[in-house]
Formats: sequence, structure tokens, C-alpha cells
Amino acid sequence: MLVAANVVVLAMAFHLQMSLRSLMLVYWMQSVVIGVANVIRILKLERWSSEGMKLAAHPLAHSALAKVSTAVFFAVHYGIFHLVYLFFIALPDNADLGPAAVYLLGALVFAVNHAFSLRENLKSDAAGAPNLNRMLFMPYARIIPMHVMIVSGLAFTSSTGWPILVFGLLKTVADALMQRVERRLTATTVELVP
Repeated sequence: MLVAANVVVLAMAFHLQMSLRSLMLVYWMQSVVIGVANVIRILKLERWSSEGMKLAAHPLAHSALAKVSTAVFFAVHYGIFHLVYLFFIALPDNADLGPAAVYLLGALVFAVNHAFSLRENLKSDAAGAPNLNRMLFMPYARIIPMHVMIVSGLAFTSSTGWPILVFGLLKTVADALMQRVERRLTATTVELVP
């Protein structure tokens, strides 16, 4: 379903002859949806492992406060990344990024897909005890294609065609791979020490 969502968005980009930055804005919205879903997942956890997490060189206590603090930390840190990305995508050269309806449609496609994923992930989380540390960092791998396009300078070209194809392929592969890895890792049940 996630690959299909990517194909729909890429087909829309080619059909409307969107620029790379315009397409990146749609995927930026997807990434924000992923971040919101991750915060919801963390806050909804009943059981979890804090193995590998430390606070001031001490293992993180297994408490509701630790869970909420982790969700807040993720939201702030991930949010800062996305504010910086938005600056690079939407602000340079007063770019004409096209009609807002295009972005809303793309965001809606991804929001529906991630709503289904969130429902499945919440079931999986409830059946096990996911590692909070893994949940904290997993969404960052999905922003690598956006980062590559910004750092390479391709995001600042007005071209359509091959840069969109390269970005679309990178993003689709990253999404599909990370969804599989995420399901495998977060579904792992660990033995919790009372």
C-alpha cells in the first residue's frame, strides 16, 4: 500500500509537471505525518523496553514520565529538522510551488496510508514491548532522500524529469525498506524486568 501511495504521488508529479521542490514539499508533508504517527505510537505504549537509552549516563527509568519525555524530545528534534527542510524547500527564490490543492491531495494520500499503518503498528505494539530507543530513531531514516536532494543542490533546480525520478525512487525505496525494518524491529517482544 505504501509503494502504491508513492506511485500515485509520483504519477501526479509527472502529470502536473511538478518541480522537484514541489514534489519534495509533498514528501515533507508525508514526513510530518510520519512524525505525528510516531509520537502517537510512543504515547500509546503500555509496555516497552528502554534498553539502550540513557539519561545523563544512567539507564533511562521505565516510567510514564520517561515515555512522555521521549515523545516530547522526538517531536521537538524531528520538528526542528522539518522546519529547516521547509526553509530549504519552500523559501528560496520565492519559488512558485503551485496550487495548494496538489499538496493537500498528496498529503491526503500519505495520511490515509499512514493511518492504516498506525492502526497496525498500535496492534503490534500492544502485543509486545517495543524498544523505545528504536522507535525514537526509526523515522529519521526516511528523511535521508530529502536530505540528499538538499545537500546535493538538486532541490534548487527548476527541472522536472530525472531529478524527480531519482528522488521518487530513493524515497519509495527508503519508505518500503524502513516500513519493513520498523515492523520487524518493533514487533520484537522483549522480556521486561519488573
